[in-house]
Amino acid sequence: MAGFESLGESLEKSWRRSPIKGAVLAVKVEEALEGLLGEETKMVSFKEGKLVLGTASPQEANDLFLKSRQVKKGINDALGSRVVEKIRYRVKID
Repeated sequence: MAGFESLGESLEKSWRRSPIKGAVLAVKVEEALEGLLGEETKMVSFKEGKLVLGTASPQEANDLFLKSRQVKKGINDALGSRVVEKIRYRVKID
């Protein structure tokens, strides 16, 4: 029977026009970050193309700054469009 699409395909299309778009996009960005960052770096927030990353030290924040183009390109390539426009870094002391 042609004409039916899988539930996964329907859900993939429907989130783009729903009120949860921002939350779904943030989760997708976080998943794309997994292979690009070290264990000490975590995503703090993502909203309207601005990604905030938290690091354990100023040195690590500086290293991320130097790799920011690679990180941004890796995320956008993984998601298939220009989702991340700007990256900011925050030193988090626990």
